[in-house]
Amino acid sequence: MMPLPRRSARLALAAALAAALLLAAPHARAADDGAPAAAPSSDTAAVPAGLPAGANTMCPVLPDEPVDPEIWVDYQGRRVYLCCQRCKKKFLESPDEYLAALEASPRAGGSAPAAPLSGAQRLVRFAGRFHPATIHFPIALIAVAALFEVLGAARRDRALSVAAVWLAALGAAGAVASAALGWSAAAFSSFPGELARVLETHRWLGLATATVAVLAALAGIQAQRRGAGWPLLFRLLLLAATVLVLVTGFFGGVLIYGFDHYRW
Repeated sequence: MMPLPRRSARLALAAALAAALLLAAPHARAADDGAPAAAPSSDTAAVPAGLPAGANTMCPVLPDEPVDPEIWVDYQGRRVYLCCQRCKKKFLESPDEYLAALEASPRAGGSAPAAPLSGAQRLVRFAGRFHPATIHFPIALIAVAALFEVLGAARRDRALSVAAVWLAALGAAGAVASAALGWSAAAFSSFPGELARVLETHRWLGLATATVAVLAALAGIQAQRRGAGWPLLFRLLLLAATVLVLVTGFFGGVLIYGFDHYRW
């Protein structure tokens, strides 16, 4: 890769930090604003205290989360426990969608504990928990790289173009790491009905994003070294990576907030 001029370095660093912070802020706020708590760190989820015998111990909306005995609704003559107020709202909006997960939930006082995880499984599960913390960086870096490349081409500013290549390379590295951590998280996640299909779509889009981002970074390096047709290829691949990373992020958001999150 071409040496990074001082101006390009400052541009790339400032843009990467600003965009990552802007994208990370809403995620942190959402985590504080009613998001379900993390599952217990033991090998098997503990049965929450205070549940009556026969009650569901896992949330039907987020089946990996233990329920809160203080959060419940009565549905079709039975009391359904959930993990948080957000899940209670989602269950009330479309209860039939979550009935399968409700029936599959272990019952208080009547279910045998699951087999403990192996050391390797615990490591994979632990790694997957870092997926939400890493996804902001490839989104920010790839999107800003595309912006810098457009501005660099329009203004014939080589510093912007070089910065775009470096941002694309960093974004590609972040996309690969985020995709790997995402697959680790998905291995220990379970979503009912339509959300299961959303998870599968999100996983494969993440893999596609990482692949295209790496190809874009490689094309950018060649564009700086050789010129010819490489700059055009870099721009096309970078545009594709930008679209993919935004669409992938949308489906990831659907898993947490649902399709109706943007309803007017």
